[in-house]
Amino acid sequence: MRESRPRGLPRARSSRTTRPAADTSRLVDLVKRDFTTTRVSELRVAGITYVRTAACWVHATFVLDVAIRPAASTRAGCHRR
Repeated sequence: MRESRPRGLPRARSSRTTRPAADTSRLVDLVKRDFTTTRVSELRVAGITYVRTAACWVHATFVLDVAIRPAASTRAGCHRR
């Protein structure tokens, strides 16, 4: 029975996408973790992430308007190296 069970693919070693420089410090928290707002376009937050696909690394960026919640702007691109 053990030999007939399906087996998954072994996981490849993961790559580290971001390596901070030794002399850098943490960024200043400009909103002091207060995400409340009273009107549209008063506070926007942004982020970037990398996703590994079979063909390449895809970087995805997004901008969120805190007042309306859905993404105000998104972009994605593929890097082949």
